[in-house]
Amino acid sequence: MRWLIFSLILLTAALLDAGNLLNVIALGSGHIRPSVLIVVMVFAALHTRRQDAVRCVFAVGFVADLVSASMGPYMIVYGILGTVLYGMSRAVNMKRFVHQGLVVFFALLLTEFPAAWLEAWKIGQSRPHLFPTVLGTAFYTAVFAPVFWMLLSGIWKRVYPRPKGRPRLR
Repeated sequence: MRWLIFSLILLTAALLDAGNLLNVIALGSGHIRPSVLIVVMVFAALHTRRQDAVRCVFAVGFVADLVSASMGPYMIVYGILGTVLYGMSRAVNMKRFVHQGLVVFFALLLTEFPAAWLEAWKIGQSRPHLFPTVLGTAFYTAVFAPVFWMLLSGIWKRVYPRPKGRPRLR
């Protein structure tokens, strides 16, 4: 795996999630906007070998922690869910846009709620209007996931080249 290119993908996703560029398409005064990091995490978990998948999802979780308010909860939750997604990678067909959107929708729900709970437990403060914001973000990200997925697929051929003479795993 070419980690420099993957690091640039992560940096771009972090800048999009932390910056104001996605506020252009945000709904509800900027609180509901697509999450690029969750799409990168799901994509990396489903398209890499075991060792690389674990490293990728923990790296994405670390970057998500850097973007968020507190350190720790996203790395734990992304790491666990990414490992589970890798285990399901042979059973999940991600060729259709609907499947990509559904997996990203449920992945965001399964990461955001536990991460918010861990963050509230850590700092002693809960986020107001958590449920509608997370549900809206999950739906909005699921709608935009196929677009991000196509971009990542084009870049991924350079990041994760298949050795010559070996059959494709997925």
